[in-house]
Amino acid sequence: MYTLENYQWGLVAYYIGALLIMVPVWRVTRVLPWFPVRWFFRVVFVAISLTPMIVYRDMDFLAPAWGVAVFEMIYPQTGEGWQRGVWPMVVVGCLLYALVLAIWLVIRRRQNKKLLVEEVPREEPTLSEVMSEEGDVKQAGADI
Repeated sequence: MYTLENYQWGLVAYYIGALLIMVPVWRVTRVLPWFPVRWFFRVVFVAISLTPMIVYRDMDFLAPAWGVAVFEMIYPQTGEGWQRGVWPMVVVGCLLYALVLAIWLVIRRRQNKKLLVEEVPREEPTLSEVMSEEGDVKQAGADI
């Protein structure tokens, strides 16, 4: 039987490995064309790989939720079966995706406002500039 320290070191090793695998996932999903689609796949990967849950109801050991779901499918311990591991991943994925989209919308709205406020340089003079230049020319001609 494993001790609490063995479980903790195993969990640390698992999460370090999951974080290392996340780098290629980010690079692969970078080619997807639209931000919400790209982040959907990223959030699904994060939710599946990083969601922890309690393995046994009477112990405090944690394990990845996908692992608990697989073992519950193979050797059911409770009446809930594989759903015991799937529902935490679904909830974490939905909350994380909603958070990412909310942040994206706020940033996008601020960028749009900033673009609208910034003045675009004009090449042609406005009518008032032309009129004021003509008035200066008429006054200069009257002085001669």
